[in-house]
Amino acid sequence: MKHLILCLGLSGALSLPTLAQQTAPSGSALIMTQARHDILGGNFVGYQQQALPLLPRLLPPSSRAAYDQLLAGLITTGLEAPEEVLNTFLEQHPSSLDRERAQLLMASAYISKGQLLQARGLLERIDLRGLSEAEQAEREVYLGYITLCKPTPRHPIREARPHLERAIISNSLWGEQALLLIAALEWHEDNTPQAQHLLSERRWSKALAPEVAYLKALIGFQTKSPEEAIQQTLLAGLKYPELLKRPRLMGTLGRAYEHEGDEAAAREYLLPLLQQGDLLPEEAYTLATILYKSKDYDGARKALALATSSTHEVGALAHILQGNMRLEAGERSQALLAFGAAAGHPGATPQAREYAIYNSIKASSGGAASDFGHSLRLYEQYLKEFADSPRHREVYDELADQLALSKDYAASLDVIKRLDNPPASILHTQQYILCRLGELYIQQEKPELWQRYLNEAIKLGDQGLYYTEALALSARMHLSRGAYTEARDAARLALKKAQASSLGRGILHYILGYAQYNLGAYPEADRAFAQFETLATDPALRSDAQLRRGDCALVALGPSAEAIQHYSKANDLVEGGNAEALYRLQHLYGRRSDYAQQISTINQLLSKHPRAPFVAEALYDKGRAQILSGQSNSEAEESFREIERRFPHSREARLASLERAMLHYNASRAEEAIAIYKRVIADHPTTAEARTALADLKNIYTAQSRMDEYMSYAEALGAGLKPSDEEAGHLLFLSAQNQHLQGHASSIRALQGFVQRFPSHQDTDKARLMLAKDLLATGQATEALPLLSQLNRAETEAALRLEALELLADYQYKQEQGREALASYRALYAFPDLSLGERQRAGLLVARLALKEGDPALSAQMAEQTLNLKPLSQEMQDELTLIRGKASEAQNKSNEAAKIYSSLDKRLDSPYGAEAYHSRARIAYASGRVSEAKKLLEQFIAQGSTQQYWMARSFILLSDCYMMLGDRYAAEQYISSLKENYQGDEEDIAQMINQRMQLFNKQ
Repeated sequence: MKHLILCLGLSGALSLPTLAQQTAPSGSALIMTQARHDILGGNFVGYQQQALPLLPRLLPPSSRAAYDQLLAGLITTGLEAPEEVLNTFLEQHPSSLDRERAQLLMASAYISKGQLLQARGLLERIDLRGLSEAEQAEREVYLGYITLCKPTPRHPIREARPHLERAIISNSLWGEQALLLIAALEWHEDNTPQAQHLLSERRWSKALAPEVAYLKALIGFQTKSPEEAIQQTLLAGLKYPELLKRPRLMGTLGRAYEHEGDEAAAREYLLPLLQQGDLLPEEAYTLATILYKSKDYDGARKALALATSSTHEVGALAHILQGNMRLEAGERSQALLAFGAAAGHPGATPQAREYAIYNSIKASSGGAASDFGHSLRLYEQYLKEFADSPRHREVYDELADQLALSKDYAASLDVIKRLDNPPASILHTQQYILCRLGELYIQQEKPELWQRYLNEAIKLGDQGLYYTEALALSARMHLSRGAYTEARDAARLALKKAQASSLGRGILHYILGYAQYNLGAYPEADRAFAQFETLATDPALRSDAQLRRGDCALVALGPSAEAIQHYSKANDLVEGGNAEALYRLQHLYGRRSDYAQQISTINQLLSKHPRAPFVAEALYDKGRAQILSGQSNSEAEESFREIERRFPHSREARLASLERAMLHYNASRAEEAIAIYKRVIADHPTTAEARTALADLKNIYTAQSRMDEYMSYAEALGAGLKPSDEEAGHLLFLSAQNQHLQGHASSIRALQGFVQRFPSHQDTDKARLMLAKDLLATGQATEALPLLSQLNRAETEAALRLEALELLADYQYKQEQGREALASYRALYAFPDLSLGERQRAGLLVARLALKEGDPALSAQMAEQTLNLKPLSQEMQDELTLIRGKASEAQNKSNEAAKIYSSLDKRLDSPYGAEAYHSRARIAYASGRVSEAKKLLEQFIAQGSTQQYWMARSFILLSDCYMMLGDRYAAEQYISSLKENYQGDEEDIAQMINQRMQLFNKQ
């Protein structure tokens, strides 16, 4: 019968380097336990054609013509169809004496093809009486081998050993084979002395001598020094050269040479295994360290790709080496991902884990890169997990620095709150973060949040500069909300601290002054503003402080010289003068009856500040001063006429008309006075000035005995003892208006009744607007929209028409009626009496909607026009710039779009700046400039942004870049890190992460 040599595929593996020093231990520790699990590999000589010529010498002489024909058939056909030949023999010769031998040969064929279940079933059915003693040993070796290979037995060695022990009693090659396998099993079960005894107790046949030498060489690496083991293996290699070509022995030699410091020899044995893809993780790690030292980073990366697949400690150490290598190459983000993988590796020892987390901390410290709070959690994890480490205080101090750099304030604050007994450096940083959160929510106009965080900062006590800052911010915001007592108290407390700069102390005095001023504590306010002036340098703020000091003096002393001095200084402090100071001065001069000085001051105000908000009042005061100073009536009348021309709808214009009428009457021009009074009544019939005009008109007619004429006029107006229809309508309107302003549910019914009864009243359009507002507020848009459309006509008062158009446009926008809203906002933008802020908002919305509705040309045009409406808030400027970029991109002008996006590079903390930067990278990626896109994204991540959504999108695009560049490892690490650490709940982010994870799993 033929023989079967089961080659011992034992993998020799050197132990892993220690954490502190990458050197291997010596002596018996050179072979890991894992090496003993690879006892029976697939590299055995079984049913193969070259074994067939040996078979006749192993068979006992017998009458076996049919069996000889079977062997001849096998030799002829080779390995292509052995089952067919054997089955044919068994079917044609069911009673052959060689039937059991044929079945044994058939089992060998099954084993050689890996069909172990079929082989076992066949072997168990063989009648042992038909086999010779050598063939029975062969059968037992087969059964032992199958048991070792099967994954199902709980104790495969225990079950295989009886088969092998029954085989060793045979003096055949099979008994010798069984003994060799038992020696291998003894070594596998840590009974090395017994294994050595079995290997040395007999003289081995030539067929198995190489396998014995192979096993002895592997055991030598466990029992001897590396130098002795190497020498023994090389001597065996001289006798059996093919041994030195076996992968596991090559790997073991390579690791041993590396341990002995002969990296050239180690590389000679390990590098071919890398090229063949036959390295164990431990061997791959050893080779990676050698290649890394020789600056062969590409080769080291390939070796590490194999080493990191290990679930044992070497996998964790491979990730650490990967991180060190990435860090040395300047690839900081990839290094952090590698260290993170090492820390989370299932085989990482506590020492390796500490090293990985500490390296992550050191690599991430000093940067502002966004990782969704992951690096902060590493600090927290290190401090809790390695509380006894000598690096504990160092890590605390670095954490304080990192927390101060991080822009993910909420995550930083959560980390601090979870720390036990944090040192002063952490508390100082905590106060800083609370101040930044307070600022953030001040910008977002969320008072409940900024107040909460600033109060928390103040409760920490005096931890340094940021305690004063928290008090100053709190004082400023309390002042802006009218909480003057709280503002005063916070400012006072902050001023007691010495940390504030002179400028900061000045601002605190300024806030304190305003708080005291609004609380009516004028002397205290004056002292605070005086202190501010000694510290401040900004002319505008110093001018404002002088104004308030003037107000304080005016309240305390009346129209005094001291008040005049403060107002004059306020005017002189700023280039071009201070309009409010001049207005206060002229009013003060009027109270002192210094009309010449009053008129001169008013002229100065009108000349230097023609658009000041109180020009109409100043002109009226000028006219009154001209009358009171005895100047000609024509000069006073000209002042009053100027008010009527420039401010026809203002109260001052109506008062000016009354003054002109009185001037004409006093000059005996009663008809001119009557005409003016009637025009006031006709143009402004519901105003107090109209009632004054009617009373004065009545007096003129009475003085001239023209009562019938007055009564006829009054009848035409509906005047008399009972209210006229107009007056009745106005009273009804005022009632409905009052209900509307108070939010009564009955206001809709009242306003509807007024509109139906008085469809053409002077207050009807106002009522329609109020009714539309109430209907919209109660969800009755169907009834509200026609009212708004009615108001959008030329004869409607401009202010009412404007407000109606704004309501209509805003409703259409909220209801996503894109085309309709676009038309309404375009009409609003073109409205002549629109304020600057309203026109800017309308322009922004036209640009935004035009882009959404597929008209990028209009969007770009409107964005550019609106950007020219100065001054413009930073946020609106950012969004309009982003829209311009999107519009260019929609018109296939990618280069122009990228250039526009780049203008927002310094605005990465705004949502528009972050999106613009990501869009630049996306354009580069889509245009095939993958390296450029990668560089942009890495710069974005390194600089960091509070816009976590766009940071997550950038992680995903950066992963795509690495895939395109062939670095699958970095690509997968970015997506894995994002999946584990990103806290957002956006569906598109989750979908993109899952798509890429599925792609990685398929590859």
